[in-house]
Amino acid sequence: MELTDVDKILAIKKKNEFLVGKIYGLYRNEFLFFLKKRNSINPDDILEIYQDAFMVLCNKIYENKLNADNLKSSLKSYLFGVGIRIAYNVNRKNGNRLEQDPFETPDMPDDEPGLGEENEKIIQKAVNDMGEPCHTILVKQYWEDKKAEEIAIEMNYKNTDTAKTQKYKCIQKLKNELRNKIVYQS
Repeated sequence: MELTDVDKILAIKKKNEFLVGKIYGLYRNEFLFFLKKRNSINPDDILEIYQDAFMVLCNKIYENKLNADNLKSSLKSYLFGVGIRIAYNVNRKNGNRLEQDPFETPDMPDDEPGLGEENEKIIQKAVNDMGEPCHTILVKQYWEDKKAEEIAIEMNYKNTDTAKTQKYKCIQKLKNELRNKIVYQS
């Protein structure tokens, strides 16, 4: 029996581990192949990008920001769009500038506003005030530029996926903390 997008959304919403695992696997290889052909991303980062994109998809569904009523494309297209945006940002972070953003969408402009010195201080304070393990994970990831594998080993996590999941939760916590505190500059 093939699941419809509505079935997939309901399975994720209900946190049906078996079906969520099936949904994860359903798009994984196609996404990895797609990104390898279309982007100059380090191959080691591609799986992490897919995992991050899948976590974003699930969280949007958990928070009811994405549901059967407001899904404007296929679930696969939505997932790939999120992954492509993450890949583009990874490219930018790694200094691989593209002439133009090939993944530009109307709600995500290419020219992001600068953070500014004041906002950097706000972010640094928020990270410093975070409890463990979030403070350590975010410092290792973004200030020390360590990969998830290194973080998992250093923090004695069971595996890399555990470190990635914890990092994602910490980022969400940080975003909530920073909401309405960051001032965007043009």
